[in-house]
Amino acid sequence: MDKEDIFRLAGDPRFIPGIYNYCDRWCERCPFTSRCLTYAMEADNTILRNDADGSVKVALIGMDRSIGAWGRLQEYFSEKTNSILDILLHLDRLRRRTEELFPQAKSFKRPGFDEPNP
Repeated sequence: MDKEDIFRLAGDPRFIPGIYNYCDRWCERCPFTSRCLTYAMEADNTILRNDADGSVKVALIGMDRSIGAWGRLQEYFSEKTNSILDILLHLDRLRRRTEELFPQAKSFKRPGFDEPNP
């Protein structure tokens, strides 16, 4: 969300100007969430964050599987160990950096995949 979006939302007559000045951060109990700009913006950020965490979780799963597959290939192609170790090193660095940037991604529950069957 950029500045223009925020200014556009701030001018929306649905929202009560300055209501956030009385906010106690108990949004789940507040009768004015539908009229609060702060609540609307936080809800939007939560959706974006969840979407990013879900996408990153899939990428991390792919990285883990690739690391496993390259490790297995190393068993069969010992003459290529140096090349394979280089690939494994890059994959491991990428995975670690991704986990640093998105610390909640691994715990994200993907609907239909990470939930137990009823």
